[in-house]
Amino acid sequence: MTLSAAKLEIVIDLIGNDYSQYNDKSKKQTLLTLKIVLLIKTLLETSILTESGDLTDSSEKVFKNIESRIAVLEE
Repeated sequence: MTLSAAKLEIVIDLIGNDYSQYNDKSKKQTLLTLKIVLLIKTLLETSILTESGDLTDSSEKVFKNIESRIAVLEE
């Protein structure tokens, strides 16, 4: 479990699963966790290697894109 998911679990334990009851901090944590999940999904759906075992062009682009998005999330 990621740190973000653990924090979201705490939010759910304390406030419940009614998003309309979340304060701004809890909403931001929910959004951050969703973004991380979507990044992981993108990674899992990307073909990483060619038949010869080299990185595909698309995987390199996806990795660079994800690195930049993670940097933004960490700010």
